[in-house]
Amino acid sequence: MQIVFDFAKRDDAQSAYDNGPRSKPPDSEQHVFNHETGHADDMNNDMVREYNQSEEDAEKNAETFANTGQREKDTLSKEEAEKRVREIFGVPKPVKEKKKNE
Repeated sequence: MQIVFDFAKRDDAQSAYDNGPRSKPPDSEQHVFNHETGHADDMNNDMVREYNQSEEDAEKNAETFANTGQREKDTLSKEEAEKRVREIFGVPKPVKEKKKNE
């Protein structure tokens, strides 16, 4: 499978929005990426269904995938990230060493 991103269409839509002929801004590049990744995810999960579904259904599923991805939190604080990495790899929290005077 090969995915090629051609942002020319999106860039043309942005120019049309910036210069007046288009009243609604185009989707962000991130959204376009997520949308196309949705097609790849469908293909990866069930290639036959992806091939046999209508273009309208394929676009609907890809758009749902893109919108779901945008709702997910994409940043973590340093503490959250460290906690999450420890959970993923099963690493216990570091034990603070007691000072000799305590």
